[in-house]
Amino acid sequence: MDIININKNAIEFYKNIDFRVRDFCSPLNNYLGISLFIYCKFYKDGEYLLVTNDTTLNINYIKKITYADIFYHSYLSSNKRTTYDCILWPQFPKNDCMQIYFNHGYWNGISLILDKSDEFIEMACFLSDKNNSNISSLYYKNPVVLEKFTDCFKENFAKEIEIFLGDKKLAILSNGINLYIPPKFIENDEENIQEFLKTIGYQREKIEIDGNLIKITPSTLKCLELLSQGYNIKEIAQQTNRGSRTVETLLNRVKDKTGFRYKSDLIKLYREKINVY
Repeated sequence: MDIININKNAIEFYKNIDFRVRDFCSPLNNYLGISLFIYCKFYKDGEYLLVTNDTTLNINYIKKITYADIFYHSYLSSNKRTTYDCILWPQFPKNDCMQIYFNHGYWNGISLILDKSDEFIEMACFLSDKNNSNISSLYYKNPVVLEKFTDCFKENFAKEIEIFLGDKKLAILSNGINLYIPPKFIENDEENIQEFLKTIGYQREKIEIDGNLIKITPSTLKCLELLSQGYNIKEIAQQTNRGSRTVETLLNRVKDKTGFRYKSDLIKLYREKINVY
């Protein structure tokens, strides 16, 4: 297999759509501070499609990277309903594949797992400037926006993607790829998520109940506030743009942590321990 010439063909194809991709992705940076968008599909035999709004990076990736694995730090828990699983990139590069992005000035990334099987993985990735760690707050609060952008990208570039995949204009990793990512619910997920929230300054309210410190998230505080104002579960769900079941779950977690069982107890907790009238 003539990998060099195959990869040259892939590079030429990327150059042909460079302007359109950069133009389509420009609002990401203009409005959200996201510098790099990546749409990629990797196959277990080492073939891959990698489209970004930085062709220079694309070319360097094809020329220099011979082996890849999935950038995994932790799944991102979110209060927003999302179609795709979201995984955070680690705080710093851990291999050559990661380092090439960092060397081009990009980092602080998140990947959306669009589709996955034993044969391939399809992803969309969003990165900012490597010094912009605050972008993680945007990822946490607005994963649905990233999903919508990805869906629009795939729709607008459906023809190009079809040509890539159908005509085998794929680049090749000569040493292959590891498609494995850990299952969604792993033991260290919660620890990683809490560490992530800590780094972006996400605060939890702490209250003392019988000598124990109880942590309550801002979203739960909002539900307690509305409950204390006389709103029912359905009305709280509407006010907070959540499902009724989510609101019930948040309030039940407070009950579990405090040992309280009644709505009147939660209202008293909020008024006397959290918000003093």
